[in-house]
Amino acid sequence: MAIYDAGNHRFITENYIVKWEKTGFVREVEKINNIRVVFTDFSANDLFKSNSNSKQLYLVCQVIRVGTMHIVDNDRMRKANYSMMKKPDVEELKRPCGVAEIFVPLVVYSERDSLDSLLRKVIRDPKDAKDICKTQGFIISILLFASYKMQLLDKYRMYYAQYPSYIARKIGFRDIILPEDVRNDLYITLVSGEFHKGSKKSERNIEVTMKIVDENGLVIGDCLAVDSHNSTDSLYRSVVYYHEDKPKWMETVKILLPIEKFPEAHLKFTFKHRSSNENKDKNEKPFAIAFIRLMNPDETTLSNKIYNPFIYKIDSKKFNENDKTYLSYPSCKNDLKHSNVNNSIESLRQQQTSGTNKPKISMMYVHSPRDIFTISVVVCSTKLTQNFQILSLLGWKENKISLNEILNNVQKLEGSEIMKFLYDVLNALFEIWMDPCTHSDHDRQVFDALIYIIKHLLQDKYIHFQEILDEYIENHFSATLIHMKLIESFKYYIENPDSMASYHTVTCMEFIFKFIIRSRNLYVILNGDKNRDEFETALEDLFELFTRLMDITETKEINSENIIKVKLGILKYFPKIIKNVLTIFDERKLANKMIKLIKNIPCTELSVQKLSCIHEIVESELYSDYPECRRKLVPTINVHLQTALVIPS
Repeated sequence: MAIYDAGNHRFITENYIVKWEKTGFVREVEKINNIRVVFTDFSANDLFKSNSNSKQLYLVCQVIRVGTMHIVDNDRMRKANYSMMKKPDVEELKRPCGVAEIFVPLVVYSERDSLDSLLRKVIRDPKDAKDICKTQGFIISILLFASYKMQLLDKYRMYYAQYPSYIARKIGFRDIILPEDVRNDLYITLVSGEFHKGSKKSERNIEVTMKIVDENGLVIGDCLAVDSHNSTDSLYRSVVYYHEDKPKWMETVKILLPIEKFPEAHLKFTFKHRSSNENKDKNEKPFAIAFIRLMNPDETTLSNKIYNPFIYKIDSKKFNENDKTYLSYPSCKNDLKHSNVNNSIESLRQQQTSGTNKPKISMMYVHSPRDIFTISVVVCSTKLTQNFQILSLLGWKENKISLNEILNNVQKLEGSEIMKFLYDVLNALFEIWMDPCTHSDHDRQVFDALIYIIKHLLQDKYIHFQEILDEYIENHFSATLIHMKLIESFKYYIENPDSMASYHTVTCMEFIFKFIIRSRNLYVILNGDKNRDEFETALEDLFELFTRLMDITETKEINSENIIKVKLGILKYFPKIIKNVLTIFDERKLANKMIKLIKNIPCTELSVQKLSCIHEIVESELYSDYPECRRKLVPTINVHLQTALVIPS
C-alpha cells in the first residue's frame, strides 16, 4: 500500500506491507487488529489541487501472491508438476495478483498486464474496473492528520494503544526541511527491462535479484528493507511476469546502508529465468548480471535520476556467485566519463571478440548492448551529498590552488544542500578565513559565501534553521580572528551601495553582527581586552557609514533603485542589532549614531520606514534601559513625529 502520483506515474511514498497467510490471518502478530499506517511528510501543495496544477494522488494497494508460477486448485494439486507447498530447495516466486486504488475494488491481474499498466488502466477508467470485479476488495478508513498532531503521535507513541504500526515516509525530502529530520535513505526502483530471447522459442519468466555487495565481492547483509516491521534482508527478489521479455516492474526498495559502507558498496543485479516446472527451476542459473556503484569516483553519491546499468551475459558453466572480476568493467554510461575506469565499452568489445564479431567463449561476462535494464534512484540523505561543490569546499585543504573556484561555487549551491551540511559548510568557510596561508584576496569571497548562506536562512522554507545557526554561533563557532574581517567586508558594501550584493549584506545584518560579537568575545577570552580601541573604532566607522548613506542623493551615475533598497534595509535591520551591539559597544555612542541616522533622512523620503525605525528604537533596550540615552533620543524623535503628524495644506 502506498501513495501514487498518477500525473507522474510513480509512487511517492514508502510501501506499507501486510503479509496475509492463505488462511486469511495476518502473519505478524503485532499487526493483529492494528493494520494502521501513517503516510507523512506531505505539504498542502502535495495533497490539494491548485488552479495551475491538478493533483492526482491515489492510495493504491498492490497484491502479490507468493508461491508457484500458476495457481493450482486442491483437486489438481497432487497431479501438478509444481507443488503449492514450499520446499527447502525451491525458491518461492512473487507473482502479481491485482491492484486497488481508493475508488475501486480489487482488479485482478491478467497475464498480459504488468501491475503498472493495470494500475494506469484502473485510474484511467474506474467505472470499467468496477464492472470487472464486484466481489473482491478492501475496506479502508482514512484520516487526515495535521502536522502538529503527527508530531504529538510520534513523541508520545507509548501512550497510544492504537499507534500506527508503521510510518511510511515520502520518497524525498519534505518541502520544509526540519533540522531534526535526520535521514539516510536510498530508494532503488526496478523500472523495466528489455531482454532479447535469442535462440529461445518463447519469452522467459524473468526474475531480478538485487543485493548490496562490497569491493571484495561479499554480500553486505541486512540492509534491504523487506517489510513494514523494520525487518531487513540481504537480497530482494522482483515479481515474475509469465512469458514476458519486456517486464515493467516499478518496484521500489528502500536501502538502509551505514554511511561508512557507501564508498565500497555497489548494487548487484542478477537476472534469472524462473521455470514453471519444479525440476527445471532447480537447475536454472542466472543468465545475466548488471551492477552500479553507489558512489561516483568524485565521492558524490548517485544522482536522483534514471540509470541504465549495462547488462553482461553470463557463461552459466563458469559463473561463480562470489566472482568480482566484473567490477573492472564500466557499470553504466556514467562510468565512461571518468578516466579511472579500466575498460570502456569499446575496449571490452575488443576483449570479447577475436578477429570476428563472435564473442570469445572464454569470457565469463559479455556485454549485451541490445538488452536494456532501467532503474530509478532517489537518495534522501542528510549525511551524503550528490553535489561535487560541497565536497570540494569540505576538502579545500587538499586543493588550495582551486580555492577561488571553490568559493565561487558555494553561491551555486541549492538551499537544501546547504541546510543538510550547514555546520560543515560554515566550519570550512571560517577555516579558510582563519588560515594564515589564505590570501586576503579571498576575504570578500568568503564573506559573499556567508551572505549567500544566511540569505537562504531568511527564506520561509528554511526559517527553522535560524535556531540551528544561533546554536552554532553560541556553541560551535570558534573563529577568534574574523570580527575585523567581517566589519571590513561589511564596510566595503556600504561604501559601494549601488549593487544588489550591498542590499543582501544589509538584510543579513542581524546574523553578521552575531558572528562579529561572538568572534570578539572569544578573542577577549584568549587575549584579554587587547585591540579594543581598534575594534570599537572599526564599528563606529561602520555605523557612521550607515548615517552618511541616508543623506546620499541618487544620481543617474549610480543605481538609485539599489541605493533606496539599501537605505530601507538599514532602517529595518539596524534597530534589530541594538541588543547585541550594546554588549560590546558604548551605549552613548550608539545613541548618537541613531540620532544622526534619523536626522540624515530627508523629510520628504522614506517617511513610513523612518517611523517604523523610530518605533523599533523606542522598543529597544537602548531606550528603555539607559535613561541618559533616552533623554538624548526623545527630542529628535519628537521632532520627526511632529513632522509626520503635520497635515499638508
